[in-house]
Amino acid sequence: MLKRIFVLILFSINLYCTKNLTFSKTIFISNFENEKPSNLTINNIYGQLKDSKIFYFNRSKVIGPLNNNSINVYIDSLPDHNILEINFDLYIHDNWQGNKINSNGMPDLFAIKVNDEPKFFTTFSNDASYNQSFPEWFPNGQNPIKSNSLDIALPGLCYSRNNKNGTTMYSIKKSFPNTDKSVVVSISDALQPYNSSCEKSWSIDNIKIVAFRYF
Repeated sequence: MLKRIFVLILFSINLYCTKNLTFSKTIFISNFENEKPSNLTINNIYGQLKDSKIFYFNRSKVIGPLNNNSINVYIDSLPDHNILEINFDLYIHDNWQGNKINSNGMPDLFAIKVNDEPKFFTTFSNDASYNQSFPEWFPNGQNPIKSNSLDIALPGLCYSRNNKNGTTMYSIKKSFPNTDKSVVVSISDALQPYNSSCEKSWSIDNIKIVAFRYF
């Protein structure tokens, strides 16, 4: 009898602990070393691009260089979750000017959205004349150029192609509440002025999106 009671107690404790474990599932991952995933598109103001925009940078295949573009990841049939986490490596090429407000009232803005809902707006600067918002939201941050960067010793692509420090690398990780059964994760820019791709651009690598269920 005592043995049976002991077994029941152990079973109840194990059931309670298992019930409250955090659940996580990777719902999208790509390093772009193979073909571009079919559920990832690259768009401009006119629609979807046919070009995969994959090229070699920093000894790896990346998507870019991009200017006034969006990368969109489409994910259906998500598991039961309450948090989404987005991770990727970001390369800021050439002459980004951070919090500088241009003639149209906009800075060099970088954005992350989920189902068209803003999740992060920020700015980056490679120009010592202008601060950047990152790692904070724009317009709150007034941080020195290249703040919280992972690598500053990377060459520029076009405007700063002769500068061995012309590209700055960041590791981006953002998480936020979400319970949607399907999502479109959008990573985009509003670089100023429009169509300034030689002056400034960006690329990304190693995208990973994880769904968490916290009890």
